[in-house]
Amino acid sequence: MSDDARTTLAQEQARLVAALSGRAGPTAGFDPARIDLSARTLFAKRRKGVRRAFPVLADSPAETFDQHFAAFARTSPPAPAGPGADGFAFARWLDAGGLLPT
Repeated sequence: MSDDARTTLAQEQARLVAALSGRAGPTAGFDPARIDLSARTLFAKRRKGVRRAFPVLADSPAETFDQHFAAFARTSPPAPAGPGADGFAFARWLDAGGLLPT
């Protein structure tokens, strides 16, 4: 595979990952409804993982947790180290915004 082809493939993959993580719209060549469904499913899985890893963060009313986590997730990609690291990043985000539950 040529360097140009690798670069193009990497850019397309980055756009797909951004779409699946809810940080961008659907990419050309993919069914927008399926991308949306997959993005919502991955978001729910991510949110559930953070709830399990950091139950104290989920002690706030569910809709508040969900709204705050959705705002966090729109600007922060999932932590490669998993839900524990993602939950820690979410806690830091909440703290920086003065939103950490007491």
